[in-house]
Amino acid sequence: MAVITIALLKSFLIASSLPISNTLNAWILPLVKGVETITIDLNSYYQDIVYQLFSNTKIIIDRFHIIAMITRAFNQYRSQWMKRYKYQSREYKLLKFFWRLYLKNDHALTDNNEYYDRHIHQKVKTNERISLGLELDAKLNNDYVVMNDLATRNKDTLAETLYNYHYDQLSKPMATVIKHYAEI
Repeated sequence: MAVITIALLKSFLIASSLPISNTLNAWILPLVKGVETITIDLNSYYQDIVYQLFSNTKIIIDRFHIIAMITRAFNQYRSQWMKRYKYQSREYKLLKFFWRLYLKNDHALTDNNEYYDRHIHQKVKTNERISLGLELDAKLNNDYVVMNDLATRNKDTLAETLYNYHYDQLSKPMATVIKHYAEI
């Protein structure tokens, strides 16, 4: 089984004094035939090379990049929704402050410690604080569920799960990210 690092491939093509077509024919094409799967990150240059050279292989996107894009999509929509409210409103404060809590896995949020949240002027537990913000919009809540669901999936079920979501129930940024990965 041949293991080819795309960064190595890129540097080899750049450093080579031969024309690219000669280099491909002499060194790379025999190796490409034996490759069954390839894992790449989201660098667009890498994707171009991979799709050109490895058209018959199974292409896998690095899990870290999937989770990072989904988290960004959630934060983007949370921020867009937050800006619909006035700066001093309770709804704005629910989405603005303690935004890092939304990024925690829902299993990591504890019920045990109640605290006084000075922004919303009430005593809450951590998971209640998150629930109050998510109740403001159904799509925000659905995005949160998807983000947590995908973050806890193992690599084998992650790709299968991407196909099963109803895009119309998600925010536009989240639906775009999931559609993109489902197509790859």
